[in-house]
Amino acid sequence: YVPPYDDPLIVAGQGTAGLEIVEQHPEVTAVFVPVSGGGLISGVATAIKALRPTARVVGVEPAAVPRFARSRAAGKPVVLERADTIADGLRVLTPGRLTWEIVGRHVDEFTAVSDEATLAAVRQLLIDGKVVVEPSGAVAVAAALSMRTRDVHAVAVVSGGNADPQLVARLFIGV
Repeated sequence: YVPPYDDPLIVAGQGTAGLEIVEQHPEVTAVFVPVSGGGLISGVATAIKALRPTARVVGVEPAAVPRFARSRAAGKPVVLERADTIADGLRVLTPGRLTWEIVGRHVDEFTAVSDEATLAAVRQLLIDGKVVVEPSGAVAVAAALSMRTRDVHAVAVVSGGNADPQLVARLFIGV
């Protein structure tokens, strides 16, 4: 059994996304990353901070499941109660043991996005970018779109193409 996020090799593999970000966008000043158990953000944040220490790494969670934000506020991992969110791939209720430590060292802040903002991001990616993404993968875009700072060179990590075809159809035709 290989855990989906709380494993050093998984985190290292996820870090390659951070390497690609800096390689393709050396001017990056902010990186928005979806957060579930913490594997993706741990890897991305480690790479970003190693190569661009001044870049802000922002973890993005569904408003219904802000496990890392609440854990950071408590100073230790907390377990949330189950909650519904359109971003069903991000419903992990507590940070991973390994990822909690890494996130504590490398992630600057957390923000939460509503399901409505997430769906708007899915729709914008679909209509403007011709990218089909599941809601869990669009939370970082939702957060980046809500930030209206001109001097920021932001990258939003988009992960997960396991979108419900009926949801995609509804968003595409605007129903």
